[in-house]
Parts: sequence; structure tokens; C-alpha cells
Amino acid sequence: MRTLLNYIYNLHVALSQLANTLLGGDPDESLSGRIGKSIDAGGWAARVPWPAMVRRHWLASIEPDEGGNSALRRRERV
Repeated sequence: MRTLLNYIYNLHVALSQLANTLLGGDPDESLSGRIGKSIDAGGWAARVPWPAMVRRHWLASIEPDEGGNSALRRRERV
């Protein structure tokens, strides 16, 4: 049972990173972390009235060392 739960969790993380990558984000950053960074920086996600539990999850998902390798950021540097 534990192996199945680990598999499901890993699949969830992989799909979240894939979704973020397809939207032009860093392949090693989850979609939750990206949305959390937008909330923290006062971006588009900060203007949406998210439920408190979802908002806390996204803010807790922020990894400061991720996000520097996004396609959008690369385009801005060029």
C-alpha cells in the first residue's frame, strides 16, 4: 500500500511540473509553487479571491531556488 501511495504522489508531482512547463515555467518547479510566487509578488494570482486553504498550500509550495530556468524568463533575458 505504501508503494502505491508513493507512486501516486510522485505522479502528482510529475504532472504538476509538466503543467508548469507547458505554461512556460521552470521544468523543476510545481504549478503550486509558481502560483504561490505570483501571490507573494502581488501578481495576477494575488488578485483572485482564493479559498484560504488553497492559498496557504500555494504559499507553502514556494521553493525560492526554483523558477530561474523558465522559458518565459529566458525570453526576457534575450
